[in-house]
Amino acid sequence: MDKIKCPACGAEINADAENCPSCGAPIGTMKEQGTSGTPIDNKEAIDNMLEKANMLVEEGREMGIEGLEDPPPQESLNGYGEEAAIPGIPSGSDGSRDGGAEASAVENPPGVTLFEMDENGNIIPEKKPETKKEKKQRLKKERSENKSPSPEEKDRKDDTKKRKGKKASGGIVFAAAVISLAVGVAAGFFSKMLLFPDLPAPSCQSFANKSVKSVNSVLGDGEKIFVAEAYVKEFTSSTQCLIRTFAEASDTVAEKWYRVKVDSADNSKIHVYNQYEREILDSMLNSSDDEERARAAVLSGIQEETERLINEMRQGNDWIEVNSSLLNNIIHPYEKKN
Repeated sequence: MDKIKCPACGAEINADAENCPSCGAPIGTMKEQGTSGTPIDNKEAIDNMLEKANMLVEEGREMGIEGLEDPPPQESLNGYGEEAAIPGIPSGSDGSRDGGAEASAVENPPGVTLFEMDENGNIIPEKKPETKKEKKQRLKKERSENKSPSPEEKDRKDDTKKRKGKKASGGIVFAAAVISLAVGVAAGFFSKMLLFPDLPAPSCQSFANKSVKSVNSVLGDGEKIFVAEAYVKEFTSSTQCLIRTFAEASDTVAEKWYRVKVDSADNSKIHVYNQYEREILDSMLNSSDDEERARAAVLSGIQEETERLINEMRQGNDWIEVNSSLLNNIIHPYEKKN
C-alpha cells in the first residue's frame, strides 16, 4: 500500500487513511484544499482552480494590466504534488522557490519591471544614458568654470569695461541735459499758471487775443480801453468773443461791452459790435431821417443779440473765460527799460 507523509506531523501513513494515527489530523480535507506538500486527489478542485485563474487573468487584462499570462494547463501540473515551473525563475536544488545561490541570476518575468527604491520606499528614477550633445555641453560648462582668463583676455575685458563706462557717462550727461530741459519747460509752464491761474485752452486764448486786437484797431488812438473780462464760445457757423471793457474818458471811466464774431467758413470775416447807450438808439429811431432810422433798427437788433449772449454767458452754457491780464498786455505792452 502507498505511503504518504502527514502534513501536520510528518509521520508516514497509508495513502487511504482518513486521519493521521500519530496526531489525528484529518487527511482527506487537506487533500482537497491542496496544502503544500500534499497531493491533490480531487480533479474537480483542480479544474475549479484553473477556471478561477483564467477569470482573474481576463479581468486583469480588461483593467489594462500588462504582462498577464494565461495560467499553465492542467497537464503541466505533472500529475500529483509537483509544482509547475514559473518561466524566468529557476527553482532551488531543494525544490524551494527562493532559488538558493541562483537567486541573484533571476531575470525579470515577462511584463514585469523591477525598480530600485530608496530607504523611504520611493522609486529611484532610472538614469538615461547621456547623449553626445549633453556630454558636449557638460564638458564645455566644466571647462568654462575651471578656466582662468589669460592676461591678454583680461586686458581685453578691462578695455571693454572702460569703453562701456565712457558710453554710460555720456548717456548720463545727455539724460541730465534732457531732464534739465524738461524741468525748465515745466517750471515755465507752472510759473505761467501761477501768474495766470485762469489760463484756458491755447486755442481759446488765441482767439480772444485776436478779438481784442480787432477791437483796438477799430477804436484807434482816440480811446484807451482796459479789458475787465472776456469769454469765448464756438457756435455752428461762427466763433464769438464777449469782452467787457473800461474806457478812460476825460473825467470818468465808462464800462462797455464788445462782441467779436468770426465766421467759421472764412476767418478773414471779422465783425466787431459795440454796445450803444439806450438813449442814443432811441434818438436815432425817432429821427426824421429815414436812413438814420434804418441804421438804428439794425443796431438795435445787434444790441439785443449781444445782450442775449451776455445773459447766456452769465448762466454758463459752454462759455469759456480767458485771461484778461494777457489781453491787456496786448493792448498796453510793457515798455522795455534801457
